[in-house]
Parts: sequence; structure tokens; C-alpha cells
Amino acid sequence: MSKSDNQQIERHSAENELDCAREIVRRLFEWTGLTSIVQIAPVVIVGGGNWISFRVDQSVSMNDVLGLHQRDGKPAFVRDLLNASSGVRSRTSPSLHLTNCGTNENLVGHVDSYYYLHNPFGHLYEFFRKKTASPAELLRRIYSSPMV
Repeated sequence: MSKSDNQQIERHSAENELDCAREIVRRLFEWTGLTSIVQIAPVVIVGGGNWISFRVDQSVSMNDVLGLHQRDGKPAFVRDLLNASSGVRSRTSPSLHLTNCGTNENLVGHVDSYYYLHNPFGHLYEFFRKKTASPAELLRRIYSSPMV
């Protein structure tokens, strides 16, 4: 981790959780390539249990989202097993969960601490607890891991 990353962590940790949540969503949109099809900045909130949710005043097609690729060439998103008609999840960790692709509605979603296929127990544990890591903690994890 570089000195500038440490300074970024300290800055985000010292500020409120909402700023950390916005940075997490911004980075995940960049890492997944979502910024190439979403032209409007998302509105981000931190709800009960530290859940990071977002809304974009733009709809996106399922085909466009599933056509995005990570830097390693692998698909950035996979269909949601429980909502395959309009839900997708990014293969990143933390993971974006987009819940209404291809519905012609404004894009909505949330951030999961773990990509459920890479860490199913961590994902289920947070789901059943109805609580996830704080945005500051997730941001520290992002800064300390290699870019996806």
C-alpha cells in the first residue's frame, strides 16, 4: 500500500461514512466498466446495518451490463441466481448488486461486502445478520487489495 493510499484511507476514515460509501460505489463502477454505460453519477445512501444503496437516474439494458468485462477479460457481471431476469452481481469483492437491469426504470442496487460465489459464508452471514461492514472498513479493504 502506498503512502498516498494510506493518506486516502485516513482522510476517508476521518470523514463520515457516506463519503466512504460514495467512494466505494465510484470505484466499483470504474472497476466493472459500468461508467462506460452509466453517464449520471449515482445517488448513494448508507442505511441501517451499514448497507450501501444507490440509485442512478438512468436505465441500463441487461445486455449492456452483461457485455462489460474486467481488465483480465472476464465478464464483470453475472446474472443473479435468484433474480436472473433483471438482477446482476459484479464479480468484484465488495460486489455491486444491480436489481433492475433491463426494466426501463432508473437503475438501483446496493453493495455487498463479498461476492457471494467467492465467499458464500461471508455473504450469507451478513445477509442473515442484516448488517455489513462499515463503509470505512470496506474502503480500507479496497485500498489494501489489488485492483480488480
